Amino acid sequence: MKLILTHDVAGLGQAGEVVEVKDGYGRNYLVPRGYATTWSKGGQKQVDQIAEARRKRAIASLEDAHVLRDSLQGQTVKITKSAGENGRLFGAVTNADIATAATEAVGKPVDRRAINLPTPIKSVGSYKATVKLHDEVSATLAIEVAAPSWRADLVISYESDGGYGHPDHVHMHDVARRAAERVPLPFAEVVSIPRDGTPPPQHGVEWFDLTDRYDQLLPALLAHASQFTVSGRDAVHSGGQREPLQLRTGVRLKT
Repeated sequence: MKLILTHDVAGLGQAGEVVEVKDGYGRNYLVPRGYATTWSKGGQKQVDQIAEARRKRAIASLEDAHVLRDSLQGQTVKITKSAGENGRLFGAVTNADIATAATEAVGKPVDRRAINLPTPIKSVGSYKATVKLHDEVSATLAIEVAAPSWRADLVISYESDGGYGHPDHVHMHDVARRAAERVPLPFAEVVSIPRDGTPPPQHGVEWFDLTDRYDQLLPALLAHASQFTVSGRDAVHSGGQREPLQLRTGVRLKT
């Protein structure tokens, strides 16, 4: 298949060049990763635009390229991405991520289009990338990908009755409490305002008024569209029940 490279690819060509590759290599690797786009009859204009952009990004002199190469090869750029317990990232590291980290490390701009990864980075660990700085100069960049070093301070879930008795909520309370005991972490439960009009409990409960944060609360509520929708200041449940949104909530720390 015929492609226009939008990215320098080692052993294949430079951004702006028209190349022919096997269909599988193009469809499964080059195009999905943004290294190339399919050729069309009007593609020459795109080729010219890429070439012009490349000229504008080009390092002015071979000497500058050597200086930047020496700076990059003396650095290990560190990138932090959320990951699961098995080290698998929630989303791959992109060339833009690497370019940003490298730019911060050396204090000079590094173009994401000059970076070439032999394989996608989808797990924490150590990696190498090639950065083509000039037609005659490339740098090998060391990359360390790690998960954030933070950890939770608290596990929070429904009350033991699930808020209003829904079996899924009751089960979630039980699971969350066991998880807190196993880690271990403190466990707290959200306290519901009684539906029968009786005064809300005060002992051991810290209450929060969210009225002034409605603009922040609304997007979170809308994310639960499968459970209910929001109409004005009312919650409309999936079963059709309608009730005013509770903008006051309590939290009780359990021991």
